[in-house]
Amino acid sequence: MSMLTKSLPDYVMVDDKKYKINTDFKVWLSIESIIFDSTLSIAKKMSKVISLCYIELPPTLEDALCQIIKFFMHSDEIKDVSESNISGGKRSFSFEQDAPYIYCAFLKDYGIDLLKCDMHWWVFLDLFKGLGSDNRIMEIIKYRTMDLSKIKNKEERAFYLRQKKRYELPDTRCDEEKERDFELGLEMLF
Repeated sequence: MSMLTKSLPDYVMVDDKKYKINTDFKVWLSIESIIFDSTLSIAKKMSKVISLCYIELPPTLEDALCQIIKFFMHSDEIKDVSESNISGGKRSFSFEQDAPYIYCAFLKDYGIDLLKCDMHWWVFLDLFKGLGSDNRIMEIIKYRTMDLSKIKNKEERAFYLRQKKRYELPDTRCDEEKERDFELGLEMLF
């Protein structure tokens, strides 16, 4: 769906019925925090996300959650929730931890004060994707996603390694996810 030709949705379809949802970007930023909160169980995460999103609760919770994930990803396909935010197994940005940089970038590029505006989640995502490369947040994402193995110059590689460590996001994976990723890493070596 093109946002330029159709109204942005304020609902999702569950069991062939429209269910109104909260589309405010601040709610969805909270949802990202919930999704990556390693202290919460999966059940607690699902409960919090569903209660934040839906105005009226659909009867089929599994489908309700699938539709929320699609809306969150601004996609018709369900992917790993973090897939578009991950490079090399690590998150490239965090709306929560990078909030000051994102706030400044929106103010600089668009003149939008995120603290004083209402905005549809999809509009926020599209504007975020369109931020100029001269913004600090984009520079930080570049550091986090830099493939150091492709940098031949020792001093340059050391610089990017320092920047990578400086802006590294905390590892929010649970122990099972860390173990799975470790096993996958080992498999790739052999």
